[in-house]
Amino acid sequence: MNSNNIKEVEELYKPYKTKKKTLAMLAIEKGFQIVADNFKKNISKIPDNFLAKYDSTEILEGASQIISAEISANMNLRHALRDDLQ
Repeated sequence: MNSNNIKEVEELYKPYKTKKKTLAMLAIEKGFQIVADNFKKNISKIPDNFLAKYDSTEILEGASQIISAEISANMNLRHALRDDLQ
């Protein structure tokens, strides 16, 4: 694939870059992936075992970070969202 500018090259390379630990990775380690997956399915229930261990704000922020990281890692989705927002 030929690229016309450095931004396109960076977009293509992004999934392969070495990553430092992100807020999304920390949220996944805490098990918040299931909450993020539920939100993507439009299910707003937070499992009780999470509510017993974590503050609801922390759970929601963690799920949000996971979803944001998934969007960031998907070039086609990023472009579609950018086009929709413009």
